[in-house]
Amino acid sequence: MTWTPIIEATYFDGIRTDLLTTAAGIVSCLLIVVGLGILYKVFH
Repeated sequence: MTWTPIIEATYFDGIRTDLLTTAAGIVSCLLIVVGLGILYKVFH
């Protein structure tokens, strides 16, 4: 088995990008939910 570092590096870069995108999406959703909750409490 011969490992090609270029393929490995791009493979892991792809995974890391996907994880970052997923994490960013989750954080965005949480911020929106928290923001709506705060607004709801402020105005009600």
